[in-house]
Amino acid sequence: GPHEMVYDPQTDNFYITNKAANTITVLNREKQEIVRTINGGSSPEGIIVTPTKIYVTNPQDQLVLVMHKELGSIDKEIRVGENPAHMLLSEDQRKIYVLNKGSNDITILNTNIDALTETWFAGDDPERFAMSPHERYLYVSSLNGLITILPLKQPKEYREVRVGLVASAIAFTPNNVLAVTVN
Repeated sequence: GPHEMVYDPQTDNFYITNKAANTITVLNREKQEIVRTINGGSSPEGIIVTPTKIYVTNPQDQLVLVMHKELGSIDKEIRVGENPAHMLLSEDQRKIYVLNKGSNDITILNTNIDALTETWFAGDDPERFAMSPHERYLYVSSLNGLITILPLKQPKEYREVRVGLVASAIAFTPNNVLAVTVN
């Protein structure tokens, strides 16, 4: 049950969450072989890799696991909203944004202290999200056909744009003029 994958240029490894197996597979890009399998908690889904840590969402337990990258051990569990799914890492790697599908919100984690700092409304029935270029906005797609656009400096001043039912992945054009979604 592979679910989500990230590439770590520091180690030249891919980290893949396996929901059904409750594991994280570490696959070396150059060797094209599995170098390690790590316990990922209960149905791991979203994943972020930093130089020293691995962050993994466990939707059933409403947790983000903070793992020691080298040892693979779980160092901390952070309780977040209902059904945490995907995550985004800020460019400076000081914040992780966690999309909580079940509670219609986004939890912001401080990576310096590995703790929850704030929670923002994400719109109804959120599905996926993306960070705009230059980290000015979060765009959250929803199953009900809306994109919620949250300014990072003032997230309570969000706006919604109707785009069609079951909006999912979001991408930005190379010139950063358009945000594009699929329905």
